[in-house]
Amino acid sequence: MIDHALDDTLLAYLKQMPQLTALNGYTGQENAEHKLPALTVSTTTAEALAGSDLAFKGEVDVIIESEAHDTTADAHAERVESVRAALADRATVIAALNATEKLHIYGYAPIGTEPTVGDARFNTKIKYRFGFGPA
Repeated sequence: MIDHALDDTLLAYLKQMPQLTALNGYTGQENAEHKLPALTVSTTTAEALAGSDLAFKGEVDVIIESEAHDTTADAHAERVESVRAALADRATVIAALNATEKLHIYGYAPIGTEPTVGDARFNTKIKYRFGFGPA
């Protein structure tokens, strides 16, 4: 499925960033227990654009989770900002993802952030809308 390719490719791109290499990486297709700190990429909605078999749009959640007992709120916020910074230069990100030849990214844009704090973890979901298709 093309959304799985997007999850895998975007996670691999983010995990190569020096400030994110220490995070455990997951995709939305994995049912594994997350070992924290974690970085998860999950395409939650993928639909064809205008009935096309070659162009899709999807909402991608990039989720940063940190253990609240051994991570400060500031350290978690730094991880979140590292993800934002890694995805800030759209031209570079699109070129890098397209170079994998696993899929073709037409464009993307941030659409929101959902931070939550639980008893034992910090969790921030950064939402993006991607336009993508087969390579």
